[in-house]
Amino acid sequence: MKLRKVLALTLVLVFTILSSGITALAASPTTEDLSKKEERVLWTVNEIQNPDTLISRAKLGIDELADNLGIEAKSTIETTGNILAENHVTSQLLQRKAIDNKQIDTYAVSSVARYVTSHQGQNTGYGSTLVATLYLNTITVSGHTEICLLYTHDTVYGGGAARLVMSNVIRVEAGGAVYNTSDIFSYPSGSYTLYPNQAGLYIMGGTAFVGLKDYLFFDNGGSIKVEFTVNPAGIVTPNP
Repeated sequence: MKLRKVLALTLVLVFTILSSGITALAASPTTEDLSKKEERVLWTVNEIQNPDTLISRAKLGIDELADNLGIEAKSTIETTGNILAENHVTSQLLQRKAIDNKQIDTYAVSSVARYVTSHQGQNTGYGSTLVATLYLNTITVSGHTEICLLYTHDTVYGGGAARLVMSNVIRVEAGGAVYNTSDIFSYPSGSYTLYPNQAGLYIMGGTAFVGLKDYLFFDNGGSIKVEFTVNPAGIVTPNP
């Protein structure tokens, strides 16, 4: 009698172990499931950062964001004091990758503002140059394109700048909240990076936008203001 009970308990234990193993196997992700979540970099290129090369691309009308997706960037420039400046916009596709069977592209969209020195109305050379860049991810879903601001990046070349005020902004939807992040740098020289305080937000159409607003103040009292906006539905201007 005791032997029968032992055998019965043994069979129950074996069945329980086998059942648990079968359940665990069934719950394990298949190779197909894993492949759908795999991130694959399809190709990547080196970013062009030299301001002269960026200006040359802009003058040639090279704008890969506009050419590939029809999304245009708007950059306006204002100056005060005895300052002359020229402004150029270009964009470059840096990387293409696939995630969950979706194609995601990363773009660098740059605005180059160059302070031109002058004497008696004649250009005498270049002073400071400000390269302002928005780094974006774009994804096209069901016929519309969404963009996500990864971060913004400013580089100041040359001397004479006393202060850089750098702000990036995101409006997720029409009439929705506007997220703004700012920082101030004294006697700027070199590169500065500013991350949005609301990361990972994808926006689409309407009056949604991402942007960058920079003020570069000089020792002589003059300044350059660059306002830079990207919108997936076209060109918009953020609220002041």
